[in-house]
Amino acid sequence: MAIPRRKEIDWVSLVGLFIVFISTVKIASLAQNWSRYRFLLRPMPENIIWLRYAGSLGLRVLGVIAGIGILRRQEMCRRLMIGLSSLTIVALHWKHPFYSFRPAMAIAHGWMAPLAARLGEPLPSLEACVAGAWIPWMIVCSLDVALSSFLIFFFTRRDISKQFH
Repeated sequence: MAIPRRKEIDWVSLVGLFIVFISTVKIASLAQNWSRYRFLLRPMPENIIWLRYAGSLGLRVLGVIAGIGILRRQEMCRRLMIGLSSLTIVALHWKHPFYSFRPAMAIAHGWMAPLAARLGEPLPSLEACVAGAWIPWMIVCSLDVALSSFLIFFFTRRDISKQFH
């Protein structure tokens, strides 16, 4: 009796679904949090924040389009995803400006107060939290570079690119 072959995972479809999901979640997050977005980037002029916000939404929409096209094995969408991933790496500092993490850490400090009180632990000072903003900044930047590098590597592999037309 023949042993049944294991069905191989369709990695292209899995990655395409992941791209659509992440892009859709980011669109929803941006759409709901304009005031938070503006607060975190407040050193910038209001019109620049608005342009950056519109650009972020536009790039997320392109991500959804690329993800759907990848599911349909469209070559143009594969190239679009490579381009978006490359742009993420090149424009990383503009995407995640360090100064936007300082107000986020101040907000996190406020969230930590009830937890620290409940646990009976001392609350770090606000200055210590804000000074430690480089830690989440490095994590977020590293995750973006890792994901973008993976997508570039994945979609430039010969066996993957042969699946597109």
